[in-house]
Amino acid sequence: MAREFTSLTLIIMIVLIVLLGACAPLTKPSGETPELAVVNENVKGPDPNRSYPEPIEREYTRALDLLQQKQWQKAEQSLRTLIATHPELCGPWFNLAVVARHDEDFSGAESYAQSSVQCNPDYPEPHNLLGVLDREQGDFSAAEIHYLQALKVNSDYAPAILNLAFLYDLYFGRLEEALNYYQRYFELNPDHPQIENWIIDLKNRMKDV
Repeated sequence: MAREFTSLTLIIMIVLIVLLGACAPLTKPSGETPELAVVNENVKGPDPNRSYPEPIEREYTRALDLLQQKQWQKAEQSLRTLIATHPELCGPWFNLAVVARHDEDFSGAESYAQSSVQCNPDYPEPHNLLGVLDREQGDFSAAEIHYLQALKVNSDYAPAILNLAFLYDLYFGRLEEALNYYQRYFELNPDHPQIENWIIDLKNRMKDV
C-alpha cells in the first residue's frame, strides 16, 4: 500500500561529509558538502493533514532516487514537474537548491532555498544550506546568521552545529566557541570518525594562544 505524503513532509535533509586534508599529520576539518540525500518525513507544517494522490508520491520518490543516483538533470526535471503543479510542496524547492548548488548556480540555489524557507520556516535544513552557500562565497557573517537560525529552529540539528564549529575555528578564530560546538556535536555523534581528533587538535592549539 502506498504511503501518503503530506504537503510539508516531502523534504530532503542535508547530510554533511568532511573533506579531509591528505598531508596533515592530524586531520583537520576543511569544509562541508551536502553529499547524500535522505528523506525526512517528520517535518511539521501549517497543514500536516493534507495528503496527495499516489502519482505525486510516485513522482517525488522518483526524484529522490535520481538525486541519490546523482542524476542531477533528470532529478531537476522531475522536481520542476512537481513544483509546476504543486508549488506549495517544500521538499522540491529544497531539492532544487541542492541541484543548483551542485551545478555551481549559487544564485539559483539561494533562491530555491529561500522559497523552501518561505514554504515552511520551521525546519533547519534550508537555513543550514543558505549558510553553506554564504560560506562558500566568502560571506562568513551571513553564514553564521543562517547556521544560528537553523539551531534556533532545532537546537540539536547536528550539521549546523558542526558548521558553526568549522566557521568559528577556521574563519573567525573564535576558538572557545568552536570548541563548545565541536563538543556539542560530539555529544550528538560520538561515533564520528574524526570529531575526537578535532577536539584534541583544537585544545592543543588553544594552549599555544
